[in-house]
Amino acid sequence: MPLVSIIVTTYNRELLLKETILSILAQSIEDLELIVVDNFSNYDFLKLIDSFHDKRIKSIQNQNNGIIAVNRNVGIQAAQGKYLAFCDDDDLWEPNKLELQLPFLESNSADLVYSGTLLFNEMGMNKIHCYQPVKTLSQFFGYNPVTLSSVILRNLKDISFDENRVFAGIEDYTLWINLWMRGFKFHMIEKPLVRFRVSSTSFSSVSRSNNEYKIIKFKMSLFARLLSWKERLALLYFTSFSIARFTLLKLLSR
Repeated sequence: MPLVSIIVTTYNRELLLKETILSILAQSIEDLELIVVDNFSNYDFLKLIDSFHDKRIKSIQNQNNGIIAVNRNVGIQAAQGKYLAFCDDDDLWEPNKLELQLPFLESNSADLVYSGTLLFNEMGMNKIHCYQPVKTLSQFFGYNPVTLSSVILRNLKDISFDENRVFAGIEDYTLWINLWMRGFKFHMIEKPLVRFRVSSTSFSSVSRSNNEYKIIKFKMSLFARLLSWKERLALLYFTSFSIARFTLLKLLSR
């Protein structure tokens, strides 16, 4: 049994995926398995995986019909590790990421550990991005404070991403909320341990606004009844703001 199972989902990003895999294999913690789930890319995915000559890599191909959560869950089902970690196929890990995160899990002081993030692109942009540590439910209002590629958590075998198409694009956010409500202890390392690649395809204003709008709908439908009156007012404010922003950006993008 490996200590950590790392799940990467991918589609048609051969060169970026190679960089991602190399950053994971360069971890100072070697007791890991890397599960790469491919949505039948248009290049020879299996040949690429074989080129690493590393038995810790498991390759899976599965059709997800446009719902990334499906292939994330395929990876979780295949995972044998004590802990689960995730990385998008265009993000990069710092070599000591797992080494710095694991002690909090091993000491039972946390059930989920995430970190600050370094936003970067090919134009030379580098910007550290770090929210305040999550301590209350209301901190999830308006944004997702937990970067997927920075997360490592306990593998409890009943963890899964919501495959509902309504939540496509925010399946990680809905999982963090559900784990928080289940009593998971979150811990944040402020140091950026993951590099998040910002591109025109992954970080457009319209797609961000679309996801924010989905986030608001999710919060209203799933756990608004659990909020205090102050949190309900905050939710109402963010709902109004996000709907207006989403509508405006949609109009401007036509």
